[in-house]
Amino acid sequence: MSKRRRREDEGREEAKEKRKHSMSIMVLRN
Repeated sequence: MSKRRRREDEGREEAKEKRKHSMSIMVLRN
């Protein structure tokens, strides 16, 4: 149970990083 929860947390963190990355890319393009 805790293992699955940790994986979900990792996925959430990964999504956050991806969003941050795409945001910086958009900023660089402008």
